[in-house]
Amino acid sequence: MKEKKKIKALIVDDSDIIRSALKVFLEDYDIETFSCVDGLEGIKCASDIKPDFIILDIMMPNFDGLKMLKVIKTLNDLKDIPVIVISA
Repeated sequence: MKEKKKIKALIVDDSDIIRSALKVFLEDYDIETFSCVDGLEGIKCASDIKPDFIILDIMMPNFDGLKMLKVIKTLNDLKDIPVIVISA
């Protein structure tokens, strides 16, 4: 019997509390989670794991969510990944 592919989510947020809460919530639905603390790390992680969707914080130090979103929407292997934008 073929094993069902697990859904992968990438969480990009500088808040430990938000990343942890989202991880717990998504894993309750059997979604595999990966997390990053800024947009630059998020781009690299997204390229490596090819998540099924990304949860992205807008306000982050260094490389913020808007910059990350602009970059991934120009990359052929990432541009079709759905992005959920959040902000505290």
